[in-house]
Amino acid sequence: MWAYVYGPCGAARAVLRRVTGRGVLSAQDVTDALGEIRRHLLDADVSVEVVEGFVERVRERAVGAIALKAVSPGQQVVKLVRDEIAGLSMTPQERADPSILTGSRRRRIAQGAGRPVQEVNRLLEQFQQMKKLLKRT
Repeated sequence: MWAYVYGPCGAARAVLRRVTGRGVLSAQDVTDALGEIRRHLLDADVSVEVVEGFVERVRERAVGAIALKAVSPGQQVVKLVRDEIAGLSMTPQERADPSILTGSRRRRIAQGAGRPVQEVNRLLEQFQQMKKLLKRT
């Protein structure tokens, strides 16, 4: 699935590129883009359960995302898709307890998600920051 999204064929990449080109995204834009990504992933023989779970999680996060002034809505959707792919590259134990992620595990996750290790590290740092904020409230 990951090679399909980020690989040379890049059909899903083209969908994400179209989304990032827009200044303002509506819920319908997100739904349309995720529908295309869903279709491309199913065409690539990714299991229906994985695709449906992936699309639903990205949709929930995209609808609930707070618009940042420095980042366009399209870029936010791309980030959500990339973060979800990295999460799917983790084992259930790694998702439950990210503190067990050693360097080799981070490399495996990055390779599975088709992203650099630095992006996995950034995602884990953001997770820790959010965890601290939730403890305060």
